[in-house]
Amino acid sequence: MRNTRLFGSPLGPESPEPGFKATNDRFGPGATLSNLVRNAALHAGTPSASVNEGIERFTRNILAVFRQNANDPATTFNGSRFYVPSLSRYEVVAGNPLHALLLGLSLVILIARWRAPEFRVCSMAALGLTAAFIVFCAALKWTPWNTRYYLPLFVVGSAVVATVLVSSFSRFTNALIGAVLLFAAAPSALENQIRPLFGGLSAGGTERIAPAQAGVVFFRSP
Repeated sequence: MRNTRLFGSPLGPESPEPGFKATNDRFGPGATLSNLVRNAALHAGTPSASVNEGIERFTRNILAVFRQNANDPATTFNGSRFYVPSLSRYEVVAGNPLHALLLGLSLVILIARWRAPEFRVCSMAALGLTAAFIVFCAALKWTPWNTRYYLPLFVVGSAVVATVLVSSFSRFTNALIGAVLLFAAAPSALENQIRPLFGGLSAGGTERIAPAQAGVVFFRSP
């Protein structure tokens, strides 16, 4: 609504720079499917380059079955090429593999137990999250930094995951999952390459208005 009032379009203004349009140049099931698969793959990265390359090939093969090009300029941001990012502490392109795995598991459990009355409200929230993800993929081009745009969905999805896990697993299992998530989050919080909790670039050690101190890499060479 704010975009419509200000720019006359719910998708915001056209980019003033040629070649930097954020919305898809073509719409339809094929374009949406391509972005769904590629955006999901952004959260599948591992520390192993060979494993990531295998995931890339698998993703490209899936798209090829549906006659979709992983680097179609109509659905890919200018200058970008599809790839699966490795685990990173650089928040611009860092994926959320553990959170995506838990959210996917929760969705599977909700589908399997769709008649359970205790999951009625949770299922509605999950449907909303799924719809938001689909709309995002249908409207906007794939970019390597799309991962950060999904933060609101993961935050809301944490309520879905918590509800499902508490109802489906033992207290010990849930405590173990929480401990793993907390341990995995520590490096990203303490040693974030842009805004760590400690050090010279931390919120406590940096002026509120300061020049950028870390380079931003948007594209990977083919």
